[in-house]
Amino acid sequence: MSDDQEAPLINGVEHKICEVLPFVDDDYGGVIVEMKTPMDAKSFVAALRYSFQQWRSQGKKGVWLNLPLSHVNLVEPAVKEGFRYHHAEPTYLMLVYWIPEAESTIPLNASHRVRVGAVVLNHNKEILVVQEKYGTLRGSGNWKIPTGVVDEGEEIFAAAIREVKEETGIDTEFLEILAFCQTHESFFAKSDLFFVCLLRPTSFDIQKQDLEIEAAQWMRFEDSASQPITHKNELFKAIHCICSMKMEKSYSGFSTQHITTFFDDKLVASYCLVALLILTLAGSVKNSHGGGRRENFRAAARGRNCEVWRGKQMMERPCEELYVVGEGDTLHSISEKCGDPFIVERNPHIHDPDDVFPGLLIKLHINLPE
Repeated sequence: MSDDQEAPLINGVEHKICEVLPFVDDDYGGVIVEMKTPMDAKSFVAALRYSFQQWRSQGKKGVWLNLPLSHVNLVEPAVKEGFRYHHAEPTYLMLVYWIPEAESTIPLNASHRVRVGAVVLNHNKEILVVQEKYGTLRGSGNWKIPTGVVDEGEEIFAAAIREVKEETGIDTEFLEILAFCQTHESFFAKSDLFFVCLLRPTSFDIQKQDLEIEAAQWMRFEDSASQPITHKNELFKAIHCICSMKMEKSYSGFSTQHITTFFDDKLVASYCLVALLILTLAGSVKNSHGGGRRENFRAAARGRNCEVWRGKQMMERPCEELYVVGEGDTLHSISEKCGDPFIVERNPHIHDPDDVFPGLLIKLHINLPE
């Protein structure tokens, strides 16, 4: 276009070169615009209106406009053109626009915050507790389990381990998720998912975090459960009740299973629950000497302790309580399906039998009939 020609008008805005804003298609019939090159507001509005014309003719739906901090000058003109805020991160603001006249199907911003609480119990049946310098319980003298927020991209079990280390200096290993709950309008009108995790300590000397923690200690579980706050707060009461059942080996939580996602093969942690079953199994037990005898065994199905599968295995020694885990209908009516013989063996990773949470103790191998 020569200098003496008039610039074309697009919806009343002068525009010398009509180009569609840089974008990529999303997976749902929309576009994602990422502004990287500096642009003044007037040129941006002209390009935006021209882009709308092209996208509308192509049947596009939602428009996601990513404005980095360097493009803050484009926020006001974008809003005046019909965009609305969707979410913000430290380095950018995301705005959205819905092109069709039909109702928008653009999903809302993240609705939940995810938090963890860590139950750490030692061999003396003491629970790791803290007093916080900030928060609703500050200055109250009440003791609570370590808690914190799961970071972006962080696994739940990793967050629990990290929070305990940061607040108390105690190293731990994750065992299972005991329970979780949901509350609404918890954090800037967002809902809250709170996961109670069971951890086993691998160190015991407390080094509290000075920034956020007023005090930290190992407390007798009974003393923690008898605090007035525990009886007044339904969540605290439920946590202590579940812990008590866990120590009595009458409760099973969610254990970690690492799986890959369907779309991108990323490795993620899945948390699986196997209901607690107390079964009496009768079978022909083969000992290491090849002899056999018939005995009854009480089997408690635990979330992470061992497996049930078809096939014969030699047992090292008989045992009284078996901890088993299975998938699908493996444990369904197992007392009816179980036939002779079933074989038991000690797991090589034996922990102290007097441990509060013995973890991987015993494998139970059952030849299930076809």
